[in-house]
Amino acid sequence: MAMGTLPAGSSNGSWRGDAMDPVGVTSVSSLDGGKMGLPRLLAEVVAPGSLIQGTMLSVVGAGGNRALQIGALLLVAHRFGPGGLVTVSAVILWSSILGLAIAPGFSLPLTGAVAGARARAERGIWPILFLVTAAILTVIVVAAVVWLSAGITAPGLNPACFAILLAVMASGFCIQAVTLAGLIAERAYWQAMLSSLLLGAGQMVAVVLAVDPATAAVCVAGGTLLVGAISAALLFWQTVARDRDAKARFTQWRVMLGRIPPSLIGSSVVEPTNLIVLTYIFTAARTPINTSVITVAQQWLSLLLFVPAIVNQVILPRLMHRVETGDLIGFRRQAWRIVGLNFALTLVPALALMIARSSLLSAYHLTGAEYPFVVLLCAGWFSALAFPFGTVLTGLGHFKFSAFGNIFWCVVFLTVSLLLVQRSTDGFAEARLSAYSAFLLFVSLATFARLRRLTSIVGGGGTS
Repeated sequence: MAMGTLPAGSSNGSWRGDAMDPVGVTSVSSLDGGKMGLPRLLAEVVAPGSLIQGTMLSVVGAGGNRALQIGALLLVAHRFGPGGLVTVSAVILWSSILGLAIAPGFSLPLTGAVAGARARAERGIWPILFLVTAAILTVIVVAAVVWLSAGITAPGLNPACFAILLAVMASGFCIQAVTLAGLIAERAYWQAMLSSLLLGAGQMVAVVLAVDPATAAVCVAGGTLLVGAISAALLFWQTVARDRDAKARFTQWRVMLGRIPPSLIGSSVVEPTNLIVLTYIFTAARTPINTSVITVAQQWLSLLLFVPAIVNQVILPRLMHRVETGDLIGFRRQAWRIVGLNFALTLVPALALMIARSSLLSAYHLTGAEYPFVVLLCAGWFSALAFPFGTVLTGLGHFKFSAFGNIFWCVVFLTVSLLLVQRSTDGFAEARLSAYSAFLLFVSLATFARLRRLTSIVGGGGTS
């Protein structure tokens, strides 16, 4: 979408300010203005649907989910040994790659659909049902294509069994991720936290009940699908309860359907690019690439990206709601504040990781790897800094532009990797830094230009 166009919805009558969201009116977040004292902070924590409550519960849910999934794999290794770990982790790895690569293609349109339905007091159950069903069918088709073309399997499982488990577990991952986004858009933060915790708990229970690696893989896949179904049921229940007070049918089918292709394209190009760079390009280097340094850097970067990713996930439906209700002044104010907050949330941990680099690498017995480690940390920080800009563009309805940004990142990463392939690990780190630097510059300039145009739309500056 060109930067000079109006945000999605401006041409179809959804830019009206007469439908106010009760939660948005009664709940005031620290991003919406004013100083946050202790009494007000405590009130925000317990206020239903508040931004702070949503962020805190999402952190608990996502953090608990990660801890339980890590614990489940450790238990697999303890009970079934390295061979069992390879079997179960192969099913989880490929399923998560497929399911979570496809999920944003439907979760982002779902977030916009829920935000629009809330703003216009429309019923939202049918678009949610459509998107969840379409996500399941897409995962099954893609899983079949990948399995047939790549011939992937896991030790201890016959190919047909692996294909079924791949489709089942990838569907579970995708359903849970899509409906989690819907619960957050509905501001059902307690239910969203429950969905996240159940995902990790389901894997843990499945491993405990299993008697061998094959059974563990089957139980984990079935448990993931069950959690996806529970998460969908929570979302449907929440939406049906809200639809009882809705005044009209959902009217934005064309807008919602138009957002699916760019969202799918934008979310599905990143992981294949990473695989191509690691599997095909840098295997041609004279010196083998040090995957240990890359893995360690990614593990610690996940801590750096954890909270900013959750904050941006929680804030996206609110930005979309402001667009749908025509509150452009509030959108612009909240957009600038989320950019500043994101910078503050990422700067301190990034500096801490830089300072502690020698100790961290020594703990993993990695010597002479400080340079690529630091470069990878810088690349990860630039990735974190780009979060709010992508969120703002998506909030304005620029789904095509966001997809183009991801494609731009892939092109830069592939090009620089080909140029630096003989530098091995150093070249890989420099290629990632180049890609994320270019991507950050691209999306930040696009966002600043769009917000300046938004200022002119609301009357030459408005209020801040």
